[in-house]
Order: sequence, then structure tokens, then C-alpha cells
Amino acid sequence: MVTRKGWISDAGSMWHLIESRAKATPDARFVVDASTRMLTFKQLHDESLRVAAGLVGIGITTKSIVSWQLPTRIDTVILSAALSRIGAVQNPIIHLYRER
Repeated sequence: MVTRKGWISDAGSMWHLIESRAKATPDARFVVDASTRMLTFKQLHDESLRVAAGLVGIGITTKSIVSWQLPTRIDTVILSAALSRIGAVQNPIIHLYRER
């Protein structure tokens, strides 16, 4: 449910939040990176579905525990959203601490 102020108050997961926002404001800008690459909420939704399909294709399921390490950029957000769509358990590794 989208409230008067545009808040989504009933999202049960990150993926449900993305779906709700993509329906409510598909063309609204979601993120812009340092190289000015930009995604709308609809683009985030669609790209995350594409990545999720690829991950399922290689065997990632709801029961999977996925550790990943990526720099902070748009691809990181897409991967996290795709894993949320699948329902996998995410274990992001903060790249700043990789040597430790």
C-alpha cells in the first residue's frame, strides 16, 4: 500500500518493496552512480528479474546461502535485489575489509 506521502507501508521483503515501488512510480529515478549511470524503479525491477533468472539457472534457490563481494555500485544493488527476489540468504562481504 502506498500512503499519501508516497511511503510503502506493507512490504514484507526488499523484493516486495521493489515491486510495489516499480508499480507506483515506474519512471521515478532510483539511483545514479558516479559515472552517471541511472536506473528507474522499473529498470531496477526488470534488470533484477533478469539477473534472478540467471541465478536460478545456475542453481541458486530459496535455500541457498550466497556470499558475494562487489564494489558499491549499481550492479551491487541489482544483485542484492535479484537474490531477494529468489529468497536466498545473502552474505555480502564488505570489500573495504577484504585483506582482513
